[in-house]
Amino acid sequence: MNKSILIIDTELNDYLILMERLEQLSFIVYTSDDYNEGLISVFKLKPDLIIYNFPLFLSTEKELMDKLYKQKMFIPIVMVDYSIKEEDVLRAFDKGAADYIIKPFSSREVEARIKAILRRIEISKSPQDKKIKIGNLILKPDQYELDLITHKVSLSKREQQLLLLLIDRNMISRDEIIRYLWGVDYYGGARIVDVNISNLRKKIESDPKRPQFIKTIRGYGYCINQAIIKEG
Repeated sequence: MNKSILIIDTELNDYLILMERLEQLSFIVYTSDDYNEGLISVFKLKPDLIIYNFPLFLSTEKELMDKLYKQKMFIPIVMVDYSIKEEDVLRAFDKGAADYIIKPFSSREVEARIKAILRRIEISKSPQDKKIKIGNLILKPDQYELDLITHKVSLSKREQQLLLLLIDRNMISRDEIIRYLWGVDYYGGARIVDVNISNLRKKIESDPKRPQFIKTIRGYGYCINQAIIKEG
């Protein structure tokens, strides 16, 4: 089935070349220049990816993200804005962005980023008979275990969910991890994320104090080294 993309922006003319290119690649492209209509379309169309004007997103963010989390709809969102300020970029990721694109953008670059995001998702949702290679580690999703060079490591369900979430996302904040794995109604502190990351590192890193796979983004959250991930 062809992948679908929903673009929500008041400046849809900025996307004409991109839309043409995506349609040539057999993507189904939906658009909305009204964020209220766009919000309704998300749950009606259930697209594989959303491209959202960041300032518009901020006005609907809580309603949209709460509904996505509660319905277990993990749809990647690419934020688009003119701002190049680091604080705006980090705020976009903190709000749930899978990526951040600066206007004016290159259609070829956006196309490549969309493909990369969807590819990561496909890897994290690999069928049970497939494996995910992380450097010299092999993750077996159906068996809740990792193969290391010298031995096997068992993962708890939460640890596997956390690892797959890191693979799925480019980088992710502690708050986002909590919302995905513990739910929007969880009111405990972010320390629970750090504890689970620490436990996971102890199992997969040769030196947990100098991690090669799971990287810390100080004051924000975590990312995984995407360059060493391959689908087996």
